[in-house]
Amino acid sequence: MSTVEITVALPGVPAGRVIGAFTDPALVRQWWGAELTTDGTAYTAYFPALGQTMTGAVLRHEPDRFSFSWAWEHEPDLPTRRVDLYADGSALHLSHGPYADGGTEAEDRASHEAGWAYFLPRLSALLTAS
Repeated sequence: MSTVEITVALPGVPAGRVIGAFTDPALVRQWWGAELTTDGTAYTAYFPALGQTMTGAVLRHEPDRFSFSWAWEHEPDLPTRRVDLYADGSALHLSHGPYADGGTEAEDRASHEAGWAYFLPRLSALLTAS
């Protein structure tokens, strides 16, 4: 089993603002392009550009940590993934997985790494803008 591990430098950005970028619908829309709905337990993000919905559960929500599970609604047979976030006032630490060994899992992992490579600079730009 493996995970995607990424750290994004966000100097001076308070942890609560970083975590809020994953929980505040207005902020999520700005960097992720998704329409977020959450009641603190369920986590649903509709991506209009894709016409697809990601659903999951909020697993942990603290001022400096946030975790959620997710799966694509249109692909119910794929494994549910988990994203764990930790913000410390200087960086965002992200863990995404788990991924088993094998071809399909390696493809999923590579796809998710590419997704974060696209979206995390957008998040950084939003959070570090004056």
